[in-house]
Amino acid sequence: MSPLLAAVFALLLYLLVRLLHITTPASAPLIYAKDRSSQFVQSVLTLCPILQQPYFPPLLWGKSGHVQTVLYAKMGRVNVPVPNGIRHSILLVDGATLTFDLHKPKVPHKSGESYCLLICPGIGNNSESHYMRTLVDYAQKNGYIAVVLNHIGSHKTIPLTAARIFTYGGTEELHLVRKEVEKLLPESNIILVGCSMGGNIVVKYLGENREHQEGILAAVSICQGYDVLKAKPLLLSWYNLRRAYLYVMTRNQKNLIRIHKKQLLSDEIKCKCDIDEKKVFSSITLEQLDEAFTRRFHGCETLDEYYQRNSCGAHITNIKIPLLLVNAEDDPIVPLDLLECPKTAAGIF
Repeated sequence: MSPLLAAVFALLLYLLVRLLHITTPASAPLIYAKDRSSQFVQSVLTLCPILQQPYFPPLLWGKSGHVQTVLYAKMGRVNVPVPNGIRHSILLVDGATLTFDLHKPKVPHKSGESYCLLICPGIGNNSESHYMRTLVDYAQKNGYIAVVLNHIGSHKTIPLTAARIFTYGGTEELHLVRKEVEKLLPESNIILVGCSMGGNIVVKYLGENREHQEGILAAVSICQGYDVLKAKPLLLSWYNLRRAYLYVMTRNQKNLIRIHKKQLLSDEIKCKCDIDEKKVFSSITLEQLDEAFTRRFHGCETLDEYYQRNSCGAHITNIKIPLLLVNAEDDPIVPLDLLECPKTAAGIF
């Protein structure tokens, strides 16, 4: 091997090691709580030892947030489970059809009681998304009922019955599914679980109205971004490839709109709401896409006002039930700058 070829090989190997973070040591999660010495927090840490154990991911690719995000989003785990749930439908007052899937546990819960995880997926996702199927299967194997809210418009095979899809911060659908689950499972203890955008919806739902917390045992938010206004400039940056992720999220939203174009962009709707179809499909960021629908969905409210109203940051301190907020330090979409909100809620300044 020539010296030049050896140098190129060594450089590529070095860059690969840096990209995959292979040499980064595993460490235990950082835990923030208002009073870590309280009996409640100590009981949680005792019952959930995993919260204090180092996470050892797969060696070759598991330490890279980028590889985890891309591979898991596209491929899911090997042999992704296919839970067989029962689909329920709710006809809303505006004519829209909301669906959710209810999956019964495969074994009794070890406590002998009934527990239901009411799960709100991330942007454009539903019960058929790979990570949702994995989460549901794991819940079933541990004795939990798993209910997954299907965001309106996210299912390619379920036609829209009204000219709208889900919104980033709307909590009405979650509330309706929660009420329906309470009717179907009156003896079950409900735990709300939100992933990414779904985490924002769960936390906002609980914090915007204290009555929403009544009857909810606890809540878990996984990898949410907390504040859309603070996230905007960070997502527009090419640092850590965040701009590329934003482009992909925008493309996915446009694909959903194309699938339901007949309902969302009919001539009547475009004329009535002054929607420029070319502007919709030429958008390269979520903000541009939202601007194209501003009059349709936000009325006279500015886009920043809409984002602020639908972020959970202003509501998180109103939550009095047990709430676990989980974020990854190497999340390529939610940088550490956005974690001031949960730290503040936990009393860390």
